Amino acid sequence: MNHLKHKLSANFDVKLFSTLVSFVGCNIAQSKRGIKVNQGRYIEQMLKYRSMETANAVKSPLHKTANLLPALEREQLLDY
Repeated sequence: MNHLKHKLSANFDVKLFSTLVSFVGCNIAQSKRGIKVNQGRYIEQMLKYRSMETANAVKSPLHKTANLLPALEREQLLDY
């Protein structure tokens, strides 16, 4: 977390008061098991903005059992 704060503070005024819960439209949940990120709230806001709240959902093209591989280096994610 400190590394991320340092990277962001190079370009932005950053203040961390407590545990990160939301960032750039993403909801973030942290636990001992890891970090979960979702954009549900952002998507709901975008659907409302476009008057599409009643639109029908479709399945994602990514199969739910697809194996996703971790980045080789943590820095690769932060420098992206």
